[in-house]
Amino acid sequence: MAENESCLSIEGLERIILDRKQKMPAGSYVGSLLSEETDRSAQKVVEEAGEFAIASTRMGITGQGEPQVVSEAADVAFHLLVTLVKLNIPWIRIREELTKRHAEKT
Repeated sequence: MAENESCLSIEGLERIILDRKQKMPAGSYVGSLLSEETDRSAQKVVEEAGEFAIASTRMGITGQGEPQVVSEAADVAFHLLVTLVKLNIPWIRIREELTKRHAEKT
């Protein structure tokens, strides 16, 4: 699937997570991560990054498993955003840092 208007952007996902943080709906997974200690959301980033690395390695060896790699990458991105929201660090700060690093290399 190519990037298009129907795809959820990082900023769009961030808005959803911010909404969950504000409303804290009952039964919300995001709400549960935001209401727990910061360590839990950060631990999920590590856990999902490990699963992403394993899936990527398997795909590199076998040439198969792209859906699993994509799924694990989505989990990493999601839990990273939840942790950033919990820490009150907006995604734009990450974009600015990446832009700064790119500018330093060109």
